[in-house]
Amino acid sequence: METECRWVTEHNFGEYKLDTPSSTSSEGLLKAECADCGYVSVLKIMKTPVLVKNGSILTWDNVPGAEGYYLYKGNELLSDLGNVNRYAV
Repeated sequence: METECRWVTEHNFGEYKLDTPSSTSSEGLLKAECADCGYVSVLKIMKTPVLVKNGSILTWDNVPGAEGYYLYKGNELLSDLGNVNRYAV
């Protein structure tokens, strides 16, 4: 989603930060700002799968096109789960 800026030849983006969390009904957004020109790059986050808890196991259906899953608590990244659809809590 990022585009070129006419003032710089290469952007100097910092870390992408969660702007809008995804949900089971809508995509979320990650944003990073170029330190040189202020341009904001936006990346979409796919919809969150519906989680099912059975005892201490979370399961979910894979989201079409997803390359992996991350576990967050609020805005804090707890774990990169990779491409699995089960997690022991």
